[in-house]
Amino acid sequence: LNRDSETRLVEAEALAALATLDVGTGYAYPRDRLTTAWQTTLLNQFHDILPGSSIHEVYEDTQRELTEVVQTATGIRDDALSTIGGNASAGVLIANTTATERPLIAEVPSGASLPENASLTTQEIDGGTLVAAQATVPALGWQPLAALGGDLIPIELVNVTATRGGHRLENELVSVDIGLDGTIRRL
Repeated sequence: LNRDSETRLVEAEALAALATLDVGTGYAYPRDRLTTAWQTTLLNQFHDILPGSSIHEVYEDTQRELTEVVQTATGIRDDALSTIGGNASAGVLIANTTATERPLIAEVPSGASLPENASLTTQEIDGGTLVAAQATVPALGWQPLAALGGDLIPIELVNVTATRGGHRLENELVSVDIGLDGTIRRL
């Protein structure tokens, strides 16, 4: 939870700052909520908490407090993304809160509608769809999926079966036998 708290807070701060810059939206930077969340995160990084030398009750408090931090930061992040996306008028946005351009690979939750005209490679996974494209998401920026053009390219799920000497992974394109020691036996 410590790492999740830090990660969600950095995402929330970056996206809230970007949403604030879009003057016409009226988005107000949530300074007090972020300050409180950071203070809670830092308090729970006390030198006895992280290495595990505190008493049990401390960890119960830490679990509760950091769970609240993650929820707060996720809410701020999602509100900022809604503002940036014009309340879904842009469709699904893939955001990048790092300082480096990244390839467009993301998990889109179940229920989100993928654009029909986007050039995406997709694979259904538990809880949603994994999407990838021959595109990048700019540093501290976002990429609307609808802007990619082209067609959806679904990938068939991989079937995994046990064999005498290990496992076989296969789909419509390839079959791979993997030995019990992890070596590829046949491609």
